[in-house]
Amino acid sequence: MTSTGIAIGFCLLGGGLPASGAGPGASTVELQATRYVVDAVGARTTERGERRARELVTLAPTGPGTAAVQLPSGALWSRDESLYWIGKVVSLGDHGTQVFTEFDSGVDHAEFLSGFDQTPATPVWQTTSALDLAQAACDSAETNDIHVTLHQVVTNGDQMHRQPVVALYSSSSPVPDWTWSFPVQIGGASKVAMSRDGQVIVAAIQNNYLARVEIAVFTPASSTPVSYTTLPSFVQLRGFDLSADGSTLYLSSPAQAYLFDTATHTVTHQIGLPTSLECHAISGDGRVFAFGTFGTVELFEKSTSGTWAHTYTRTVPGTCVCSRIDLSDDGSTLAYGFNFYDTNLHVRIEALDVATKQVTTSDDAYGAGTLQNIVSDVSISADGSRFAVGLWGDEGNTCPELRFYSKHGSAPSALFNLPGSVFDVDLSADGERVAVASKAVHANTFASGGRIALYAFARQDLRAQGVPVAGGRVAFQLAGPANSSALLLWSDLPAQQPTEFGNIGTLYLRRTALNAVPMGMTSASGEAAVEFSLPGDASDVGRTFYFQGFCSNPRRLTSDWITLTVLP
Repeated sequence: MTSTGIAIGFCLLGGGLPASGAGPGASTVELQATRYVVDAVGARTTERGERRARELVTLAPTGPGTAAVQLPSGALWSRDESLYWIGKVVSLGDHGTQVFTEFDSGVDHAEFLSGFDQTPATPVWQTTSALDLAQAACDSAETNDIHVTLHQVVTNGDQMHRQPVVALYSSSSPVPDWTWSFPVQIGGASKVAMSRDGQVIVAAIQNNYLARVEIAVFTPASSTPVSYTTLPSFVQLRGFDLSADGSTLYLSSPAQAYLFDTATHTVTHQIGLPTSLECHAISGDGRVFAFGTFGTVELFEKSTSGTWAHTYTRTVPGTCVCSRIDLSDDGSTLAYGFNFYDTNLHVRIEALDVATKQVTTSDDAYGAGTLQNIVSDVSISADGSRFAVGLWGDEGNTCPELRFYSKHGSAPSALFNLPGSVFDVDLSADGERVAVASKAVHANTFASGGRIALYAFARQDLRAQGVPVAGGRVAFQLAGPANSSALLLWSDLPAQQPTEFGNIGTLYLRRTALNAVPMGMTSASGEAAVEFSLPGDASDVGRTFYFQGFCSNPRRLTSDWITLTVLP
């Protein structure tokens, strides 16, 4: 990428930012940033990129008397299908900016969508498949743009003889980087997951003919498994959760739960289970796991000596069963949902602080009618401060299917009433964005059609819109102090360690590689916007940029920052 070479200075702390590594009494230095002329690069814009960039979302004030605004929370975009496919699985990648999904049952293909799109969202690419697929599953890396699927190819129309296939994708192409087939055909379940950084990929199948589970571990560099392990006595594959650091796989049969070390390919811990349910979770650091039963949630923690202990039982009274559960990466928070099966209309959503064993959030939701209202999925942020919940909803349309919660709160942070049942939710690690896969009608209703959608969990002060195709433009919106000079900061590199500047905020971009785009003065309501042109060379596809906003009066860095990878 070229730049104009025009230097502009801006000061954040009086004379500027402190120099990296400056000790007590050291003088401050002024950061010099190269001004980026928006139209200097990327003259070859695409019609699609232009259209996306020019239609900006509405800015909304934070409240009466405030001088700043924030970009509204809620639905960012949706992709709807009225007839053919159902949204069953979805994953968020590349810091919550990429949405990935796969469909089966007659409309068999994978789709990749940009988190910067708008309704009606259009796939950046989708695969083509003439194969009859079943049990599609997917996952995405949080810190880069790789995605994985595991589906089963039906053999000669025989649903009890299916070939499990793993495929790895990047954002730049619908052609898989590689594929690999399990060396058996099965009639059981299959599941896949990858670590936050995408460097550990684990796929597992339940070989119903040999009553065992078969586990393949990969790196993204090769389709040849790093290891292939079988565990006996698996008549079903129920729990399946990979720790975010990729070190530990938690999986369970109806009778036993196992902790599997992905580096040594060995089982490091095993316990008996009281029930054969699918509500199991392990923390991102692999030191806490939990599972649900009829009326309880059971919590286990690893001591400093390496031994595991059952540390708590959360009992929920009534005729209920724990349906879904998730643990934060740091092991601080457990979020879960109970179904009350006496009426199949009542659910309870809770959050538990692991250290204190205190329930910090509890919400009862009720439906009406004869259709089943159950908790279908729970997804929690890395620090446990936020979580998202999906429900099937109710016939009376009184119980919203998509629900956002704070760890500390007596009520949902937000509710969204969808046309049909939610099957899958995925919350980005920072808790900013939620991807949702749902059906067009209630799950108990015999019909097709569905939705893949993306939501902002809370209000933001920096947002981008416009699919970042090579040669296209992306519109950035900043919400800050009124009547203040604003800059869009950008860099090729994120900060190795974010730098805090007191009341000014935290800089998430690499200080030694900063550039800036003037955004002019914010409006009386604190709004500013600018378009950023992306390079158009084919070699730039896959290149990543990082953005953050800055206002000079008063000096403020935006709390939100954006990762943007150039797409084909």
